[in-house]
Amino acid sequence: MAEKQPRGYFELSDEELSSHEMVFIALSMLESRGYPGFLELMSVINDPSIILKIVRLFYGMELKVPPLKEFIQCLKATEYAFCVMHKKININLFAKEKDIRQFMKINEAEEQELLEIFDHWAKYMHEQGYDIRNYMHINRNSTKKRIELAIKGKTKKKTIKR
Repeated sequence: MAEKQPRGYFELSDEELSSHEMVFIALSMLESRGYPGFLELMSVINDPSIILKIVRLFYGMELKVPPLKEFIQCLKATEYAFCVMHKKININLFAKEKDIRQFMKINEAEEQELLEIFDHWAKYMHEQGYDIRNYMHINRNSTKKRIELAIKGKTKKKTIKR
């Protein structure tokens, strides 16, 4: 038999706890206590459960959002890295740097900037215990060599063969 509850007793359901209203109140309270950006996050991510997961994942951590210019530069470096590691013109021919520069509409100086980001990334990932050579198939031996040199901190000039 169900236990009799006192007058006025109620509970909040899981749906209520993760509702838009509940999350809005919580995030706006956080903003009022010096944690800016949460209301903007809610306007972009229209799913309170995802926002709660993000907060739980990053609790106590300070996230540093890059300037748009840095973000765009990293996206370009990502595209370059993908092409230099994986892209083929046909089954037997890997895309050369010249082909990648032409595709990306960049010059050699811009390519060098992207390679510096690539080198820094390769070294960082290795230092974090994630050697990218163990996680991704890399078509070119020269790219594998560049990663090895970057890990050792020896890459300053272009080492990928043309």
